[in-house]
Amino acid sequence: MKSHSFGRTLAALALMILVAGSAVAATTTVNHRRSPQTPVSAVETGAASHPTAAMPASHTAKAAKSMSSKVDLNSATREQLMALPGIGEAIADKIIAARPFKTKADLLQKGLVNKAEYTKLSGHVTAKQS
Repeated sequence: MKSHSFGRTLAALALMILVAGSAVAATTTVNHRRSPQTPVSAVETGAASHPTAAMPASHTAKAAKSMSSKVDLNSATREQLMALPGIGEAIADKIIAARPFKTKADLLQKGLVNKAEYTKLSGHVTAKQS
C-alpha cells in the first residue's frame, strides 16, 4: 500500500512540474510576441521588486523628485538631512547648528563629517545662498 501511495505522490509531483513548466514556457512565448505599443507590466519587467513599485503614485513621484534634486544644507529639515546616506540624528543636529554653509565642502572644513562620509554625501547635497 505504501508504494502505491508513493507512486501517486510522485505522479502528482511530476504533473505539477509539467504544468509549471508549461506556464513558464507560455509566458515566455507571449512576452516575445509583444507589439511595441503593448505596455509592459511591473511584474514582467522585474520592477515589482523595486522599493517604489508598490508605492502609490504620489509617493513614487516624491521619491523620484527627492532622488533627482539635491538637499540644501542651509534650509533642509532634520528629517531631510537624516534621509541622506551616512547622516544620523547627531550629525543632522550638528549640520543645523553649524549653518550657514557657503559650500558643501564646509561639511569637511568644519569637521562635521569625515572624508568617507563626505564622499557618499556630496552628490546629494548643495549649499544654496539666500
